[in-house]
Amino acid sequence: MPALSQDLDALLPPGDSPLRLVVFTWFISVVRRRFPDAIIPEGITRKEPPMLEQALDEYFENARQLGRQEGQLQSLRKVLLQQMTQRFGRLPKTVRSRVEQITSVQELEKLTRKVLTAKSLEAMGLG
Repeated sequence: MPALSQDLDALLPPGDSPLRLVVFTWFISVVRRRFPDAIIPEGITRKEPPMLEQALDEYFENARQLGRQEGQLQSLRKVLLQQMTQRFGRLPKTVRSRVEQITSVQELEKLTRKVLTAKSLEAMGLG
């Protein structure tokens, strides 16, 4: 995005030409269509592409962080379910469902430690 906005700026006639306004409007509409959840600051002008770039960078960084967290949650759930199955045998659907509903990394980590010493699903708080 930064390179594209700079290239556009260099190609367009200087000043507030109608062509510059049309291209800028088009650019913003493409960004909105392509990234509907992106937050484009109110009042952004043709001279403020860094604000748009920063907003998009923040949006993508948040998305990456959420993706990493969801990946970590899925991995922990999978390990926990495997450990529980190994220790207690086939798990009831209700227990599997409860584990799948856990959205806290800390809670899943606590349960993966607890499964090593628990005598039953009830002792783990899942039975």
